[in-house]
Amino acid sequence: SSIGYGEQTFNVLDKGSWLSYAFFCVSASLFTFLYLADFFWPPHIPGRYCVLAVNDLHMGRWILALTLGFLVLGGLFLAKTYPRVPVVVTVLCGPLLMMCLRGLTQPQDPHRRLGGPDAIRSLSLDKRLIMLRTVMYAEKDANL
Repeated sequence: SSIGYGEQTFNVLDKGSWLSYAFFCVSASLFTFLYLADFFWPPHIPGRYCVLAVNDLHMGRWILALTLGFLVLGGLFLAKTYPRVPVVVTVLCGPLLMMCLRGLTQPQDPHRRLGGPDAIRSLSLDKRLIMLRTVMYAEKDANL
């Protein structure tokens, strides 16, 4: 059809089909690195998952996200051999991407920032009302 940029996008994915091998190789290498570094369930750090070290806050998870991104890009560039794969990847990754975007843009729970009920009692009335409105909006948003 002549609606949108489907034909131009498919041509770009078709011409760059050799990139799928590069993306899959990089993705496999990063995944192997994470596996060998005991990233997923480190026995030397009990009770924590998906960390590279004790003080690792985000680096390991960013590497995992990059690995999954390369895997998705490799799937998109398979358009020459398997023309339906880009559509399937887009359909399957769309809701996941929206969920991640929603999680990043959603306001944080005010109770987590304060540290508990004792800290809430020590706040002024104005701050408690602001926190109450935030909780009400979060519940209203969750029920939509």
